[in-house]
This record gives sequence, structure tokens and C-alpha cells, in this order.
Amino acid sequence: MSSRRCGALLLVALLWGAGGADAKVFYSREEALALAFPDADRIASETLVLEDEQARRVEELSRAELESRLVRIYRGFRGDELLGYAFIDVHNVRTLPEAFLVVLNPGGDVRSLRLLAFHDADRTESETVVLADEQARRVEELSRAELESRLVRIYRGYRGEELLGYAFIDVHNVRTLPEAFLVVLNPGGDVRSLRLLAFHEPQEYMPPERWYAQFEHKTLEDSLRLGGDVHGIVGATLSAQATTRGVRRALALYQVLLQDGQP
Repeated sequence: MSSRRCGALLLVALLWGAGGADAKVFYSREEALALAFPDADRIASETLVLEDEQARRVEELSRAELESRLVRIYRGFRGDELLGYAFIDVHNVRTLPEAFLVVLNPGGDVRSLRLLAFHDADRTESETVVLADEQARRVEELSRAELESRLVRIYRGYRGEELLGYAFIDVHNVRTLPEAFLVVLNPGGDVRSLRLLAFHEPQEYMPPERWYAQFEHKTLEDSLRLGGDVHGIVGATLSAQATTRGVRRALALYQVLLQDGQP
């Protein structure tokens, strides 16, 4: 379903053009290059807001509902050669969210499809857990944040038989609109990386990419408090607070479900 949606988005975006879009070029983004275009030397991203007719056409072509009219198109280049396009698709499976990267060749056919978590893994396994009352209470106590749901999906990345780590997708509202990001943990439970998957608030409230790097290697032993060991952002305080709570939730879920052996 989602590959159809991404193909339809590409078709509509190219037919209508990119007028009025906010474009930005990213250089040397190692994880994005490894996931989408390993032979690219740069990736350009372009953000579009679909018009009514574009949204209708995408849903007609894909036979699937759009989660949002805000679309980001990634283009991979080697020199001036266009290598292809990529879209990040965030959606619910039953009641839980997942996100993956759909990479298309220049002609629009699917080149690859990968769950966004462990770029060096050869397989990713997922497990769905329903938190018991005491587990939910403990997670909220450790994270100092409310749980959005007691349904939790745990992702494990493997290379061969080696466990590379765990990942959780945290979806929450920042002000009135949602964002989603992936918290990837090393096997020992410290933060390996954060990846922003979707941000539907105005982009001026979105923290810069370098800001997310300060969470690397953090654990629940750190205070993880905005204004303390987490630097704030002028003009994006609510975004920074929401992200910090989400990281604490992921670390608390790791401790309750994995470190403490429950279940």
C-alpha cells in the first residue's frame, strides 16, 4: 500500500511541479546515504504541501488514504546524475505506528524498501507488547511522561546472529499537530540515534538536525531535563520538550520490558 502511495506522490509532484516549495540540500548525511543512495554524493530534499486536486489524485492512484498533505521528496545525486527518489512513509499497522523508507529509481519503479532503524542490519524483527498496569505505571514513573498508549512495538536489529540494538517509534503531539521520531538504542540501552520521521507543525518549530545528536549515549541515569543536560532551542521550546519526553519514554520502556525481563 505504502509503495503505491509513494509512487503516486512522485507522479503528482512531478506533474504539478515544485512551485512554492521549501528546498534544502543536505551533504554527507551518512545514514541517509547508506539507507537510500549509497552511491550518491549529495541528497536534496524538497517539502511540498499538496493541493486538493493533488491529494485526491494521489489517493486515487494509490488506493490508500494520505496521512498528511505535507510531503518531503528526497533526490539522490552523483555529480549531476539523478540516482532516484525517496519518501519516508509513517503509518499505523493495526494500532501501532511504523515508518520505512521507499526508494525509487529515476523512472519511478521501487528500488528498495527498508524499515528505518538499523542501517547496518540484515534483518529487523518486531514484537508487540501490551503493558500491564504495573508496567505502565513504572514506565510513566521512570520517564516522567504520560504514555500515549499501552500498546508498544519493540524493534530489534540483527546482523547475522549479532543483536545490534532496539528501536521504538514515539508519536505524540507537539502543540496541536503530531510528530514521530525513531529512538534507536544500543544493546546496553543507551541512545544510539534519533531520527525524525514526520513533523507536521510549522517547520520553524522543528529543531535543527544537530540538536538531536546531544541525546546520543544518554540513559535514564542522566537527568534528561530541558535546560539541564538537554540544551533548549529558542522559539522551539515545546518541540524540544516533546522530544525529550519521548526519549525518556523509550529508555523507560527498555528498562521495564527488556532490562527487567518483563515480559
